[in-house]
Amino acid sequence: MELSKTHLGKTPFITNVTVFSSTLIVDGALLVSGATTTAIGATVTVATTTASNADFIGVTQVGSLQASVSVENRAPNSHAFGIPSSGIPNTGSLTTALTCHLPLCINSDAFYMARYSTTTAAATAADTVDTWTASTTTDASRGTTGLDVIGGWLFSLAGTNTAGNTPTFSGSLRYITDQSATTAVTLLTAMNISTDSHMIWAARPWKKAGQLNGTADALRSRSATSGTGFQQNGARMLSVDAYISHDQAPTHPLRKHVDNGLDSLTNVKMYGEVLFTSPLVQELA
Repeated sequence: MELSKTHLGKTPFITNVTVFSSTLIVDGALLVSGATTTAIGATVTVATTTASNADFIGVTQVGSLQASVSVENRAPNSHAFGIPSSGIPNTGSLTTALTCHLPLCINSDAFYMARYSTTTAAATAADTVDTWTASTTTDASRGTTGLDVIGGWLFSLAGTNTAGNTPTFSGSLRYITDQSATTAVTLLTAMNISTDSHMIWAARPWKKAGQLNGTADALRSRSATSGTGFQQNGARMLSVDAYISHDQAPTHPLRKHVDNGLDSLTNVKMYGEVLFTSPLVQELA
């Protein structure tokens, strides 16, 4: 995710913060306070639970692998990053010569633009919603419980799904007008959906929601805790608005009178503008 804007006329505050992780930390990842005595400093959030984003510190401006090849990364007496050549910032012991740092934007008033992940994986870990009930109507049946979806958006992906197949239908964008049942949503315009479809689901404006993907730099479209259904309510994150870009139009906020009913869209990227509401950062502000 990337900084979108700040409010109240504030300038983004970016500073080097001590970090720890057993894996690479990517650019644009949300980091939280380390939960253990060995994890000195900020670390990747527990991205697959509804407790995601609690006590967030900030968003990385440089990934750890990129930082490891910085000219001044491990220079003696420098105030640079101090990350091993592996790029993994796991030298968290206070007895080591260098601890690891990355530059983070730590504004408490920052809005971030987070892309919706299109990664597919095993059913309990997929970053996209999949396995829909076939439909050619305005009723889209998920087969599992939906949650607070009215005002959101569905987009059918063209990429290979979790079964290794190319979906029968793809490239369609629809606005969600109702939750017709606990397991289905109503769309403003009919949509072709097949059992091999998988979708990006973009949250409605000002929904307290969201789960991040495994690297904490993108939004999931499904519940990672159960592997089914729509996003569950996540702690400390507000979905301010949804955006899209594609070959037919530049990046813009999604509006039902403009974007609903579009088909055959290509090179689609969908984003959520999000605001984190962490007591930790508010106390530091």
